[in-house]
Amino acid sequence: MSDETVVKSKLLLVDDDEPFLEDAVAVLSRDFDCVAVANPDDVLKTCDIEDPDVVLLDLDFGGEPLGFELLPAIKEENPYLPVVMWTETDDVRARLQAQELGAFYYIHKAARPGDLRVVIDAARRKNRALLANRAMRAELDRAWGNLIYASDEMREVVEMAARAAEMDKTVLITGDTGVGKGVVAHEIHKRSDRASQEFMVVECAGITEQLADNELFGHERGAFTGAYRREPGVCEAAHRGTLFLDEVGDMPASIQAKIRRVVDESKIRRVGGQTEKLVDIRIIAATNRNLEEDVEAERFRRDLFYRLNLMRIHIPPLSERKADIRPLAVHFLGMFTAAEDTPYELAPDAMMYLESREWKGNVRELKNVIERACIMSPGPVLTAADLAGRRNEETAIVSWSRQKAAALAKTEREAVLGALIAGQDKTKAAELLDVSRDFIHNVIKRCGIREEEWKKPK
Repeated sequence: MSDETVVKSKLLLVDDDEPFLEDAVAVLSRDFDCVAVANPDDVLKTCDIEDPDVVLLDLDFGGEPLGFELLPAIKEENPYLPVVMWTETDDVRARLQAQELGAFYYIHKAARPGDLRVVIDAARRKNRALLANRAMRAELDRAWGNLIYASDEMREVVEMAARAAEMDKTVLITGDTGVGKGVVAHEIHKRSDRASQEFMVVECAGITEQLADNELFGHERGAFTGAYRREPGVCEAAHRGTLFLDEVGDMPASIQAKIRRVVDESKIRRVGGQTEKLVDIRIIAATNRNLEEDVEAERFRRDLFYRLNLMRIHIPPLSERKADIRPLAVHFLGMFTAAEDTPYELAPDAMMYLESREWKGNVRELKNVIERACIMSPGPVLTAADLAGRRNEETAIVSWSRQKAAALAKTEREAVLGALIAGQDKTKAAELLDVSRDFIHNVIKRCGIREEEWKKPK
């Protein structure tokens, strides 16, 4: 038997018809964790205490449509909490009013339990997608904030991004994975005239044609199995804002054609729809691919490439802008210091180690290495060994030979200590620094390097 516990979605059922409420709980509790409330005065307090995933809210309480008063109150306190109106009032005006007040759906109490479960599941999926998008944007704001840089290369990127923010045109951002393409895109949006509107992100890598079509353009009711109601896509959600297509080079070819039409004509059509809808969106795309090669190989549409490539910003890898490593490291260290309430700092050999690495994962890898070191370090001072993950036998400090001269000129002790930590013996340390074993021995003796500073305990 599996030890895993299935966590059910939590429903808050609100209805003053207590016998009906009991029956509903009995049916729905097979699939959901149900909390029932009969008194409308207790709804907001219960939402706060129970933190439900979905609310099923009756409209009429004692003959009064109190549901229309409770609905906006719930949405004000919990903007992302989906509320499904379930009622015996099958009235078009009531449906429209519920929609205007923010209800996710309006369903009759006589609906089959299976239909109700479909609505609840749809509400949960929609809510998870919205929260994930919000969380990503919050992460960009919190973790990266303004761009952190000191290099001339990134200064040029920032200058181009500032110009792009002033122009309401498509932008193509290129660069390796982890260089910060999404951060630059978000900064362009925040500094543009669209800053008060939505910044919607679509991850194009690995998405199927059907999913991309539905996510971007939405669908009409009945467009496919399970399409029980009309749903807008992110293009509509980004109206008057910015649509960020991350890793656009991986977008399916048929969707590329539709995006090209959005750029040209500002029109979309929902899946299963017969009419078109005008949208006012600014598109920023990013890719780690060579789109020119993809165009020649007919993997990417030439017409879309020309439209996206109107203004191009290339972000160099971190290995080509070493001057950014120190300010980024200090920035990330400050983040984790604040988060953990621990005064983390870098030992001299730690900064040397960071500046010696190639960072194939770029800024994202740098952040992850520092975060891991903060978690695993026995104290607040992070050493080169902490950053290298010396507890992992497969991890070693990268070759120091490329910076041997500069490192030795700065401090022989720190360079030799770092090589000893990496190699775990004097011969290997000499190879890493491209010096003789006698040199290593002399520095150890002259600088008082103790064995316990570098040798792993057996």
